[in-house]
Amino acid sequence: MSSRTMLLPLALATATMFVPGVALACRCGEFTPAGAYRQADAVVVGRVVGVEGDFLVKGGGVAILSVGKAWKKRVPRRLRVSSRTTCAVAFKRGESYVIYLKAAAGRAAFSTTRCAGTRPLAEAETVMQWLRRNGAGAEVAE
Repeated sequence: MSSRTMLLPLALATATMFVPGVALACRCGEFTPAGAYRQADAVVVGRVVGVEGDFLVKGGGVAILSVGKAWKKRVPRRLRVSSRTTCAVAFKRGESYVIYLKAAAGRAAFSTTRCAGTRPLAEAETVMQWLRRNGAGAEVAE
């Protein structure tokens, strides 16, 4: 094999690192409801009533939620949650989610990612069972 043939894959791999818009795959560790709950500052079930920005670009986006249920920490009924990085949650207006929150500064009081365990409510039956049995319910403030 010539050195030119060996260098081609390396050159292509290096070039893609500098091409705008090339996304890296999100890689999360193993998810368990107990582990995600332990790592979160608060957990909520909320419906997305608004979206600002684009979750699929570098700066990310902000979801405005109407919170229906909370665990671990008192949260307001209307909540702003940011999500960015390659593991951003692409929140959709009108959809409901189980959201594992981390305190944040900036555009929103909290942030989340797919790796935190956040998922559409329709895909969260096991998580909801765990939260009902083990989670410490918290107030949703008006």
